[in-house]
Amino acid sequence: MKIQEILKLEDYGKIFDKLCVDNVEDRDIDKNLENYEGKHDILNRLNESIGSAPEEKPDGTLTPDTRKTIITTKLVLNLQQKIVKMAVAFLFGSDVKIKLNNPEEPLKKAYQNMLLTYKNVKINSFNRKLAKACKSESKAAELWYITKDKDIRIILLCKKNGDDFYPHYDEHGDVDAITRRYASENEKGVLIEHNDIHMAKKVIYTTKRQSGNSYEITEKENSVGKIMIIFSDQKKPDSADVQTLIARLEMIISKLADSNDRNAFPILKATGLIDTFPDKDSVGKVFTIKGEDTAAGGISYGDVNYLVAPDAAESLTLEIDNLLRFVCWLTGTANISFDNIKGINSNLSGNSIKLMFLDPISKAKDDQEIFGEHLDRRNNLMKAILLSLDVNERDNYKKLNLTNEFGSILPESDMEKIQMLAESRPGENLIDKPTAVKNHPFVENADDVIAEMEKEEKLIGGQNV
Repeated sequence: MKIQEILKLEDYGKIFDKLCVDNVEDRDIDKNLENYEGKHDILNRLNESIGSAPEEKPDGTLTPDTRKTIITTKLVLNLQQKIVKMAVAFLFGSDVKIKLNNPEEPLKKAYQNMLLTYKNVKINSFNRKLAKACKSESKAAELWYITKDKDIRIILLCKKNGDDFYPHYDEHGDVDAITRRYASENEKGVLIEHNDIHMAKKVIYTTKRQSGNSYEITEKENSVGKIMIIFSDQKKPDSADVQTLIARLEMIISKLADSNDRNAFPILKATGLIDTFPDKDSVGKVFTIKGEDTAAGGISYGDVNYLVAPDAAESLTLEIDNLLRFVCWLTGTANISFDNIKGINSNLSGNSIKLMFLDPISKAKDDQEIFGEHLDRRNNLMKAILLSLDVNERDNYKKLNLTNEFGSILPESDMEKIQMLAESRPGENLIDKPTAVKNHPFVENADDVIAEMEKEEKLIGGQNV
């Protein structure tokens, strides 16, 4: 059904039944968030009971009650956060650059206005928050709005922040409405449900009344002409495919901790009659053992030794190592621990380092399909917002041709780059001077440097400096 047909139902209870439907079957965002926040099944591990209840003896008395509850260890390994943080670092660890593909002079002011707007809302930091929410919950969105003072602001919509959102698609598969559901407290501390329907031409704000199933309705014109919500949906969280592996790993190390509590510290086992124990401060520690008469007429002496638990089985160590390796491999997560990088040769080239991180780099490239489209839609929305506020630059905002360029968090060798540029210039001059200057790692304002170089060349008669 089209959004216009749904709104004709008039009964907003039925309208929200149609609109507030997740397009991914059996998705449980609450469970996804619990897994990310460390509320794992291992915390529900049952405690152990030992001993026996009192039993009646032949003489009518009861045996002692030896029942005792042993609190089992419950260790949480929050690898879900590790997976998400590493993925976000490879995706947005380096700030995204917005390139103007048609740098004509009349468009530069509009372009700078857009960059300034993004800077004011700390867009690079917001990108990381957006990706973290999407990768942990499986979907997230951003809502743009204009204040009374004509300032442009943005908020993050995700389950952790108390928001649900549901896109609605028309017959062509295009989004024609997005419903945001959230709750707020009234003056009495009672939670009030809100459902806001965002469309290109208007926004319908609804507040559920405390009694009955009716709503207070307010409609507001959308002067921007585009839906002011942009969302990303990756269907499932990054850690979905390794949940069972993480649960198995948590159970193993929890049982291993229980075993260590019982057996890791030395246990003294004594047989026979111990006459004297050594003092803890004595230098030479000696146990004195009394002899006992045996039935055969001899004398038997006891013994003192330590009860030592055998080392953990190699298969257990192997399983732990394999589980950790599979978790990283299946999620494209780089295991950048000190033990893993301490043996790396410092003379490795930049390309060699990139090959070592090919798995997380490939994952970041896949993520760019989702978030690259998100950033493109954001740029289009921002152009619409700015041209609705700045009539003088309206045509220039429409003409802006923008590209989002993702960076890399991997370190690059400045020496390699400088050497490459130097070797490309002499002789046949494979690249021109402006290109070399713009790509030099130590040059901050390339245009000013190039202009200064050209001025110096003219002063010395056009000689190449």
